[in-house]
Amino acid sequence: MSNAKDDDLQRQASEHTLGLNPVVGLRRKDLLSTARMVLRQAFKQPIHSIKHVAHLSVELGNVIFGKSALQPTPDDRRFADPAWSQNPLYRRYLQTYLAWRKELHDWIGGSDLTPQDISRAHFVINLMTEAMSPTNSAANPAAVKRFFETGGKSLLDGLSHLAKDLVNNGGMPSQVNMDAFEVGKNLGTTEGAVVFRNDVLELIQYKPITEQVHERPLLVIPPQINKFYVFDLSPEKSLARFCLRSTCRPSSSVGATRPRRNANGGCRPISRRSRKRSMWCWRSPAAKTSTCWVPAPAALPAQRCWATTQPWAKRKSTP
Repeated sequence: MSNAKDDDLQRQASEHTLGLNPVVGLRRKDLLSTARMVLRQAFKQPIHSIKHVAHLSVELGNVIFGKSALQPTPDDRRFADPAWSQNPLYRRYLQTYLAWRKELHDWIGGSDLTPQDISRAHFVINLMTEAMSPTNSAANPAAVKRFFETGGKSLLDGLSHLAKDLVNNGGMPSQVNMDAFEVGKNLGTTEGAVVFRNDVLELIQYKPITEQVHERPLLVIPPQINKFYVFDLSPEKSLARFCLRSTCRPSSSVGATRPRRNANGGCRPISRRSRKRSMWCWRSPAAKTSTCWVPAPAALPAQRCWATTQPWAKRKSTP
């Protein structure tokens, strides 16, 4: 079962552009700085560069005469279409791309750059080569087949999506139809009410669905980067609904920047006794820090705290 799940995840990552595009969230100046470093290195080591150009020329000759043994890795589902291996033109197109990509990485690996700069250069080159993958071109056999199957409609749809992404998504391909979801209808449908509001947060208390509930509520503190309904996506995928079925009274803070201090004002009318807190992702450090900072006599002490987050290390901002 786990192997099947892993295969499915690999398939999804290979078929979705963003799954192969780590440029999302990176600073442009860092990428440009690394790209300039790579170009400078090409002029600093001309003999080294000429050597790899010669190697690439030899391999391209093998590709033209059908002698190249280059092929994608078995787990690269982008080239799963039989045309990439059976059609002579497509096979040579793919092998030309693989030869070029391999020689670029070999050139960087054998350069005089520091290990850290080599890693940065590999990263930038990988971004460039993946963006120029044959599967991202109009000659992709899957796209060509789809074009004829739809009578050209797929091309028009693609151009329409491109225009929308350029206007609304910074030029990055979107994977979700934003018009397909509406909070309260098919997203965030668990019944509740805002019981506290100020300039930095809203506190939602969900309506119980059992005859009896625990006296102490559970305060759920979502991460800053997500909406409150990240824990209430659907009736089948809802932490809020699960807690309600378990006779727990969940409350969720929305848009909080100082969740521990401000949430108290809404929780005191709900329960004057100690509470449980569940903190998620990057909200965990903020909530835990403020929990320790608030003086004990001025706030209700936490009975239990759950924190779900990832370890991180502070370092210089480099790609």
